[in-house]
Amino acid sequence: MQKLFSAIILLSVIAVSSCKNNSAKEKANFMDVAGYLKGQLAYLDTVPLALLKTTLKDTVYTDSVFIQKEQLRSSVASYFQPQLEKESFENSFDETSFLDASINTITLTYQAIDKNLPIQRIDVYVNPETEQIKRIYLVRQEQKKDTSISQQLLWRHNTGCTFITTYQTEQQEIITNEKISWNE
Repeated sequence: MQKLFSAIILLSVIAVSSCKNNSAKEKANFMDVAGYLKGQLAYLDTVPLALLKTTLKDTVYTDSVFIQKEQLRSSVASYFQPQLEKESFENSFDETSFLDASINTITLTYQAIDKNLPIQRIDVYVNPETEQIKRIYLVRQEQKKDTSISQQLLWRHNTGCTFITTYQTEQQEIITNEKISWNE
C-alpha cells in the first residue's frame, strides 16, 4: 500500500511538472505580432515602392490615390496596443493552431483573454514549408459615444494590406474598405 501511495504521488508530481513545462514551451512560441508589423513598416522604408490606396465606401468605389509611407504608419498605429507587445502578448491571448491542407497554411489564432481589450482576435497564416508568414489578420473593437467601431486589418507579407472599418449606430451602418498596395 505504501508503494502504491508513493507511486501515485510521484506520478502526480510528474504530471503537474510536465503540464507546467508544456505551457511554458507553448508561451515561448507565441508570435511577436507587433514586432512583425514594425518589421514590415521598416522594410517599406528600405524599398522604393509607391503605395496605392484604393477606397470603397459601402461597396462603392470612391477614390484611388498614391499615399506617403507616413500615412500607412498612421493607419497601422491604432493596432500597436500594449497588449501586442511581446512582454504582455503571452498573458493577454490564448493560442490555437491548425494545419489547413486545402490552402497549405498553418493558422495560428490568438483570442484575447480579456474581452475588454481593443484587439480581440489575431490570425497568423504561415507557409508550413518555408515557415514564412503569408498574412496576418487582426480585429479591433472600439466604442465612441453612440458609435461602435469595428476595424479589421489584413496584412499581406511584403505586398499590401487592407483596412475594413465598420461604423455602427442605431440608425445606420457604414463600411469603409481601404486597400493599400505596394508590391502586387
